[in-house]
Amino acid sequence: MVPSGLEEDCVWDPNRIQIISVIEPKPVQVNNDLFARLSRVQWAEDDFDLPCEVTRLGLDNPVNNKSYVMYHGTTRMNAQSIKATGFRRSPDGMLGCGVYLSRDLQKASRYPIDHPENDRVVIKVKVNVGKVIAINYQGHPRQKTWHDWRYGPVFDTAWVPPNCGMVPSGLEEDCVWDPNRIQIISVIEPKPVQHCPSLLK
Repeated sequence: MVPSGLEEDCVWDPNRIQIISVIEPKPVQVNNDLFARLSRVQWAEDDFDLPCEVTRLGLDNPVNNKSYVMYHGTTRMNAQSIKATGFRRSPDGMLGCGVYLSRDLQKASRYPIDHPENDRVVIKVKVNVGKVIAINYQGHPRQKTWHDWRYGPVFDTAWVPPNCGMVPSGLEEDCVWDPNRIQIISVIEPKPVQHCPSLLK
């Protein structure tokens, strides 16, 4: 309903609302050194273009057997390889073996970390998550064994909720065991940011 995909609330009784303060916008002072460190690219996508039966990003847990749009950050060269032969499981990581994705474009666009921004792309995919387990704290007993039947029920996707303390950025992360659950939709290229010259004064 909301083009931005952000949540909105409607309260019937105004008496339930208590004003705390009024927040005024503040001008941003950016010096030349800080400007040089600012991101020079932005990541965008068509916010209205969702594949059939796919759910938009939410902060709630992924529902078993539903399909979601997710993102995978990688290099331009790796993106070509993935487009040609499909995804392959990473041998290890925070959640063990699997394909690492996020429903949050901002999270995916940071990867690969420490790689030049102009050589990064984000692959937009459709994923049927199958059976999902939430891994919501470091040292979770199934953190790296969620797909191993020897340790209990087998899951298809491990989900790290936002702001649970496992990811420094506080953004959500997903690990999908079977690459065949992932369907490539498109590749999102970074776009140059036009900074206002007045910010450099």
